[in-house]
Amino acid sequence: MAGPAIENHIQDVGFRFSRQRRAWPLGHAHFRALWFGMAALRTWLSSVRRLHCSAAARAGSSWRLEQGLSANPSGYGPLTELPDWSFADGRPAPPMKGQLRRKAEREKLARRVVLLTQEMDAGLQAWKLRQQKTEEERKQGNALKPKGISLRSTLGHQ
Repeated sequence: MAGPAIENHIQDVGFRFSRQRRAWPLGHAHFRALWFGMAALRTWLSSVRRLHCSAAARAGSSWRLEQGLSANPSGYGPLTELPDWSFADGRPAPPMKGQLRRKAEREKLARRVVLLTQEMDAGLQAWKLRQQKTEEERKQGNALKPKGISLRSTLGHQ
């Protein structure tokens, strides 16, 4: 892979080598050694790339979750939430961009929680009304039927 790129670069510069010199990796011994050295380096790097570091990034996250903390130590807490500095006379520092972003995210989440809570309350109220209506209909359907004289009087009026 490196051979054609260098070959094209050499041609672009304006050098003219014979076909024998430009043929990679069949050229000079220097280039051949470089080529095989690069191949060995490429092989070594590809084996190193297979080493995953994602487990180290999540190290201790299960313990932090069990303790009621965030999975990521930078997620929330005094080091994240409190300002980095303040004025010498005690005035608070202006909020940082990250603080403003987190505040906006929290407000958005709070609005969504309130909206979903209202929807749940409205749904429960509608369900209770439906249950009451079906209970009333069931009671009317199971009500005692008139018998005897009162049954004849209702049939006579019809």
